[in-house]
Formats: sequence, C-alpha cells, structure tokens
Amino acid sequence: MFKISVLKRLKRTTRGKGKRDRMEWALVSKSNPKKILKWFGPEKPTKKEIAKEERRIHAFGTANIKNIINSEENMNIQILRELISLSNHLDSKGLSKEADVLDQIIKSAKKNKPSRKQLKSLDKNHNGKIDKEDFEILRRKKENKADDSEAMKKCANCGHMNHHDAEKCSKCGHTKFEK
Repeated sequence: MFKISVLKRLKRTTRGKGKRDRMEWALVSKSNPKKILKWFGPEKPTKKEIAKEERRIHAFGTANIKNIINSEENMNIQILRELISLSNHLDSKGLSKEADVLDQIIKSAKKNKPSRKQLKSLDKNHNGKIDKEDFEILRRKKENKADDSEAMKKCANCGHMNHHDAEKCSKCGHTKFEK
C-alpha cells in the first residue's frame, strides 16, 4: 500500500464557537496539501492510529461514497489489485513460479466476470439490470437480422452477402450472384 498522506502539526482554527485556535496533529493529503484527511487533536497519534486511518483512506481512495454502486464489485477489484501487488512483489523476490500461479488466479477471476462495458451492451432496455426483457429484445433483433439475410444475395465470386437489389457486389464489384 502506497502512502497518500503525511502527518503534520497544524493550527486548527475552525473548532467551534467560543473555542480558541490551537496546534493539532492532522493527516494531510500528499496530492493536495490543503486537504485535511483526519484531525487527531493536540496529542501526537500512535503509529497504529495513523496506519488505521491510512488504511481507511486508502480503501475509499478518492472515490466519493455516493459513486460506489456495488460494494461487492469494488471489494473484488480491491482483492485483485492486492493479488497483482503480491504477484509483483513475488516476482521482485525471484519467486517466479509462485507469481505465475497468482497470475493464473488473477486471469481466471477476470475471465469469469463480465466487464461493465459487456454488461452495458446487454442491458438493451437501459434499466441498469440484465433481465428477461433484455433477452427478448436481443432475440427480436436476431430474428429481424435473419429476415434481412433472406432478402440478401451472395456474390458468386467472393461470397459476400449483398442487398437483394444490388446489381454488383459491394466488396469485389462482380456482377454474378448465386441463386
């Protein structure tokens, strides 16, 4: 896990009505030093407390909680990232056989789950789910294509399927068609 934050002692001014400003320990973002990720208070936090907060921050990353659609999917992605990281570490230590086994596990996990793009292409009624209606729409489209292919004619030269009104093949320009 890479560090995305730094512990600093800063002046905290927005503590509430009637309270004075004071110096407190804060976990600050490395990418945006003005962004305070966690205030700890005037006492310096232990390494264990810092590590816990960094893990929490790392788990959410820069993602907004409102944008997390499916926590199980995100957990699987996180597990895959950890496995990839472990595989790279094993490779760096010269344990290539072990790393190869992990790589095979990662590849099989990726193969079994359709990508978001694949799921989106199956969602024909655009309701955010893959359901019976989507498959009915796909079946109707396939039937319409089959009807269209009956109205097509095949080029005698290259075998390309052309519209039934075509006088010459759109691929090779040949003028003879199979019956």
